[in-house]
Amino acid sequence: MYVDVSIRKELSETRKRFEEAIAAFGSLQETLEVLADKKLVAGLRTSERDYRSGRFHSISELTA
Repeated sequence: MYVDVSIRKELSETRKRFEEAIAAFGSLQETLEVLADKKLVAGLRTSERDYRSGRFHSISELTA
């Protein structure tokens, strides 16, 4: 079966967009799972407050 070059190109681009959409959907699912975990979100908020208050150590400090 012969498929025109322009059709092949369009199919290839469509496949790429579809794969990108699948990846974006997976990322969205992961984000929703994190946001649904109240303990995890509370921990993230605490970590953010600690960071903004200067309560953190650099990697070099931890590995020294």
